[in-house]
Amino acid sequence: MLSKAPDAVLPKDENQLVEALFNYELLHVEAYIVYVDMVLRNEVAFKLTRNSIEALIEYHKEIHCVDVAATPYNWLEKKPQVKKLHEKFIQAVNSFVYRTHATALEALEEDGAGELLCGKSKEVKNNIMNLFLPLLPPRGAGIWTHNLNGEDNTWFN
Repeated sequence: MLSKAPDAVLPKDENQLVEALFNYELLHVEAYIVYVDMVLRNEVAFKLTRNSIEALIEYHKEIHCVDVAATPYNWLEKKPQVKKLHEKFIQAVNSFVYRTHATALEALEEDGAGELLCGKSKEVKNNIMNLFLPLLPPRGAGIWTHNLNGEDNTWFN
């Protein structure tokens, strides 16, 4: 489940179910088998499909980066760091490979469809979500906050 838009533009509702229905969507992540090693490690490795990678990159750029850039703290190099954060994500998601025990193949159908069992799907989700890094200000950088009127409020060094 991923948010449909940046937090700032998501409609708020006192009913959490209504809010969830309107603000979140499912992203189905698909992968293909890169290799099966039944001799040395008894493992199988999966790589994300091009469509899954593109969907994750679009989400990262259009929603995650907007959310992390909207933090109340600002510093001089914030925009280039957001861009660098996105570039690192692109590299990470393109090279993402999930390795697991070969028994994962038992859950797959003959055509390769299916879901990883025994909590492996949740593990894959967690591994992918860990690629979404926060934006942290550099050490020693001057940071200022904005009050609700958008005016400079406080300067930290």
